[in-house]
Amino acid sequence: MKEKPELKIEPGAYISVNTRAGHVGGYRYIITWIEHERKSAMYKVLDKELMLEECNIGDLTLDQIESFLRLWGEGSKIETLTLFLKNDGTVVLNKDNSDYELYKKMAYISLKGGRGSIEKLRNKIPDGFGEMLNTLESAINVRRTNEMMEMLKYNLVEPEGVSYGVLKKILEYYESNVFGLYKILTLGYILGKRAERARKKK
Repeated sequence: MKEKPELKIEPGAYISVNTRAGHVGGYRYIITWIEHERKSAMYKVLDKELMLEECNIGDLTLDQIESFLRLWGEGSKIETLTLFLKNDGTVVLNKDNSDYELYKKMAYISLKGGRGSIEKLRNKIPDGFGEMLNTLESAINVRRTNEMMEMLKYNLVEPEGVSYGVLKKILEYYESNVFGLYKILTLGYILGKRAERARKKK
């Protein structure tokens, strides 16, 4: 079985889902557009806490519409846009989609209940909704990643016995790739466990 093509979210990007399926590398995809945001759009907020918004087709920029249609292929209609995901994890629903109420209900269930609710929906609904659920799960992942990045922005500590030189050496040893970062994370986990055991002994 071929490996699924990876879809990355770059800073300032949108990922969109439409109801007309396309094909990428032999796989059925309805997540079809990654485009750098050219201007900040204001959409109606449905639920601030869930980071859920809605828009009409008329709220989209011409660049957005052209990019959707170009990547969806000939014969596509912008009205088939279901939802798109902004780089901060906000989900924007297309109010002009004929099945808007159904998609809104699925979005509420998924964003409120998290991955557990998404998996339950997968077992109850047709496969055609799978990519929409994948996008909602991506929204949850993006938000979690952003939370971690925000946490790191305001927390800078140097664990006892671990200097920046040690961290730099780990990165250099693993040629500054992701595996090196994973090793640093592992080191932090080990040190945290040791510190926790030490506190319990006291």
